[in-house]
Amino acid sequence: MDAPATEVIVAPTTEHDVDRGRDRRSLRDQKPLDLAKGGRRKGKYVTSRKLRDRLYRELERNLAMKVEDGETADTFIISGRGTLHITILIESMRREGYEFMVGPPKVINKRVDDKLLEPFEIATVEVAELHTGPVVELLGKRRGQMFDMQEIGSEGTSLVKYKIPTRGLLGLRNAILTASRGTAILNTVFDSYGPWAGDINTRDQGSLVAFEDGTTTSYALCSAQERGQMFVSPGMEVYKGQIVGIHQRPGDLSLNVCKKKAATNWSGLNINGEAMGKIKPVMGITYLVRAFTEPARVYIR
Repeated sequence: MDAPATEVIVAPTTEHDVDRGRDRRSLRDQKPLDLAKGGRRKGKYVTSRKLRDRLYRELERNLAMKVEDGETADTFIISGRGTLHITILIESMRREGYEFMVGPPKVINKRVDDKLLEPFEIATVEVAELHTGPVVELLGKRRGQMFDMQEIGSEGTSLVKYKIPTRGLLGLRNAILTASRGTAILNTVFDSYGPWAGDINTRDQGSLVAFEDGTTTSYALCSAQERGQMFVSPGMEVYKGQIVGIHQRPGDLSLNVCKKKAATNWSGLNINGEAMGKIKPVMGITYLVRAFTEPARVYIR
């Protein structure tokens, strides 16, 4: 049985794009990238030549990955066994000092007898009966078709099975965990190729956007995180217009994540005399590359 494939694009901080994928999910960016605002801040290797050498060198030890030159000299198409396979390479390159950008994942389809086919997977979700409704709604919105549902155990747990396009799985795991308050378990396995299932909206939330250039502060992030899930932690440099998180509601929202605490005698306590909440952990690269749609890019440095 053929396994699905993913594509991803990585771009150095001088207008370089890299595509990766051959596993039904892909990060792809075929447009020139304007990195004048965010590029060349920390990276040791920032040119397309360095990035190209590193990607092709990866093929010597990573036999399941494929690298191709893109439409322009600063674009590369990378194919791998799913987004996890690709994000492992992204994280390795980040730690080695490479600075680049990655576009959102895309599924690789194929044509047979002039018919567009896409990969489908079997998604099995084990969820408490209390949260079954929201989970079923999520899977339905992503073109999933339920073919089995049963109760298991004596604690009111449901086991639901769906046949769903691989496109619909992008970002689904985190959405299901949110809907089930962290209690659901999702497992997927490749099934087959089938007719195109139609358009899928994998994200109905807006973005949190930096209001100005500067360095993020704990004081600003403590209140900003109430608006959604943040991508940045205290002490990170950001530029005006940079996406710093996912808004919990539709539509984009500009935030001042660089605001500093006023030089007063304020003790850091709220009106109830309690200490301010802690900064929530920042999401990892695997989540980030699945969280966006075109034309957003994830800046790796």
